[in-house]
Amino acid sequence: MAELFAHTDYRAYLKEYLDERRERDSFFSLRYFASKVGTDAGTIVKILHGQLQLSPRLVSAVASVCKFDERESEYFHAMVEFNKAKTAPDIRRTFERLCGLKGVRSRTLEEHQYAFYQRWYHSAVRATIGIRPFTGNFKELAASLVPAITVAQARESVDLLERLALVRRGDDGVWGLTDQIITTGEKWKSVAVREFQKQTMELALTSLERDPVELREHSTVTLTLRRADLDSLKRRTAEFRQDLLKLAEQSEGDDAVFQVNIQIFPMAVLPPESP
Repeated sequence: MAELFAHTDYRAYLKEYLDERRERDSFFSLRYFASKVGTDAGTIVKILHGQLQLSPRLVSAVASVCKFDERESEYFHAMVEFNKAKTAPDIRRTFERLCGLKGVRSRTLEEHQYAFYQRWYHSAVRATIGIRPFTGNFKELAASLVPAITVAQARESVDLLERLALVRRGDDGVWGLTDQIITTGEKWKSVAVREFQKQTMELALTSLERDPVELREHSTVTLTLRRADLDSLKRRTAEFRQDLLKLAEQSEGDDAVFQVNIQIFPMAVLPPESP
């Protein structure tokens, strides 16, 4: 049967469950399922297509029809709550609740991906391993980051990167990067990435006082533009990011990891002038 704990989208789970029931039981149909949960087939179709959410009554009814045990029922309720969440704090809270309810044996890749974005140093550790052979000296690895992290954090980070297949230990004992990337698009991703961005912005602020000018660049420009020009400004920053990635690809003998933050935000927005 469909694996409940492998899902974070209750609609995807229900589609899988319904398909399997249709194949297994000749009498089973969408109309039959809808009648069992106390609604009509049209409502179920709208829910599956994202046009409606499951109401609290239907959540309990679905859990009953699917014969969930207590833990499964709690997870299904949490999954619906996660999919209904709109604000960043609610998305973070409900996703972390899902992770807690899964149990160790049901951990999924996306939970490790989520953890990757929760600490700025995971990205820095991965980049450091990419430019200097790492054979397991966690003390040296921890001290090389700016600011330095603990040895325990360095071990935790490498363990996480290995679970994500972002790094791999060779037969010679040397760790190296893989071609694996973290996928995008999940609902929790925007919240997790936002947390990473907040942390790197805080690092940029401390760098202003900590690092010598030859190792940093803090420059600002204040522009007056039409709000309609913002899309053009975003496109230019995207092109600049691509130029930076090309520069990194062409660079040889790398000996440092730099974080480049580009922020665009309004400082004043005037109301339309009166005619």
